[in-house]
Amino acid sequence: MLRIICSGAFRSNGEMEDFQDFEILMPECEESSIQAFAMNRCFKRFAEKKFKKRVDSLHSLYIDEIDREKFKDKKPACCGKKIKSLNWDELQELAMMFHLRGIPLYKTCEIRKAREKAYAEYMDVVQNNPVQKGFNYQAAVDFTIPGTALKKGKYKGNAKNIIEGGMLDEETPER
Repeated sequence: MLRIICSGAFRSNGEMEDFQDFEILMPECEESSIQAFAMNRCFKRFAEKKFKKRVDSLHSLYIDEIDREKFKDKKPACCGKKIKSLNWDELQELAMMFHLRGIPLYKTCEIRKAREKAYAEYMDVVQNNPVQKGFNYQAAVDFTIPGTALKKGKYKGNAKNIIEGGMLDEETPER
């Protein structure tokens, strides 16, 4: 896992709130994805827990430090969990780990709808086995997110390296 130290500002109840030395943990990813993942998939969930305030919008986020060593042995929370029971934090880590862009951002819809979309996106991108439109989520087979990466589907992915605590290949993922 990456430890990101950042600073910036966000809006809460119409007021601008500054922050600094704010710590975010995220799965290992390419340098080009860190800023986007920190802003879109990590900030709101970590900020609401730390500041105990609702985050209406993120005004700015600056990456001050990236630490690849402190939590390099820590695995993403979604590993070893059933896909149909993932919480919002685990869904965001799953999205970052496998580059699943179809998984909704943190609390932008009902958790059930997010799990359905995560299931369909995982089956399509990682398993290369797309579900039919209008599939029955309730009847779909529940499965465990693997502890090792499946490098199949549309994107190369980096989950194996993340899970094993290693660095990423310098190659750009296939898209």
